[in-house]
Amino acid sequence: MFTYNHVVKILRIGVMIQVCVKGPNVFLGYYRDKAKTEEALDKDGWLHTGDIGQWLEVRGHLIR
Repeated sequence: MFTYNHVVKILRIGVMIQVCVKGPNVFLGYYRDKAKTEEALDKDGWLHTGDIGQWLEVRGHLIR
């Protein structure tokens, strides 16, 4: 589940930074390809999307 706590780990409030996601509903890995999976996910299991976003605490929204 993608929660506020997960977002805050990656997006500092009010700062534009790369969006990273993690959870059971997100990419878990390549089928039978551990090497490609290790390239896509960091050591903590976060998928770096390549998108730039900003977390707005007041509204609780992620914007780009």
